[in-house]
Amino acid sequence: MSIIYIDVSSHRYGFILRSAVLMAALAAHKILAKLIYAAPPPGVGKTDGEAGALLMYYGGDAIDLALIIILCYQWYKSTAPQESSQRNLLK
Repeated sequence: MSIIYIDVSSHRYGFILRSAVLMAALAAHKILAKLIYAAPPPGVGKTDGEAGALLMYYGGDAIDLALIIILCYQWYKSTAPQESSQRNLLK
């Protein structure tokens, strides 16, 4: 919610801060997946831990890509010139 702002919010952070937070979250997500792959948590079998870590590492890429596309689209949309102002200039 804090990255893509689908819901109405009283305060929105800037796109540069949201991009930086997203990059930090992506890095932390990859590091966590590698740590789980190397040493699964107690109570989780080695094969299950490795399978979960691989799913987290590679499956998370699709979600990460979707978040990046949505954030970039919102950023582009907020900085693009308004269509109505372009029509008024042409008249």
